[in-house]
Amino acid sequence: MNFKKLFEMGRTPPEVYTPWLAWLHLEGWSGRSKSPVIVVGETSTKYRIRTEKACVIAGRNRMLSVGETVLVPKRAISKRKRV
Repeated sequence: MNFKKLFEMGRTPPEVYTPWLAWLHLEGWSGRSKSPVIVVGETSTKYRIRTEKACVIAGRNRMLSVGETVLVPKRAISKRKRV
C-alpha cells in the first residue's frame, strides 16, 4: 500500500488512524435521532464509520446493520464521552 498516495488523495491509512466513539445525527420526517458509531477513518469531507446498532441513513432509505462500514458527511458526526 502506498501511504504517500493515500495522503495526497486526502485519505488516512487504517494503520495510522485511531478509532474514536461518536454519535451519528439523523434528521427525518419524524424528527431527529442519533445512533452510536465508531469513527474508523477520514477523508477530506467525510468520516468512515462503523455502526454499533442498526439504523437507517436519512434521505437514502438505506438500512445499516451492526458492524457495517460507510462514509458519512462530517457535519453528521459529533464526539461522545466514554462512560
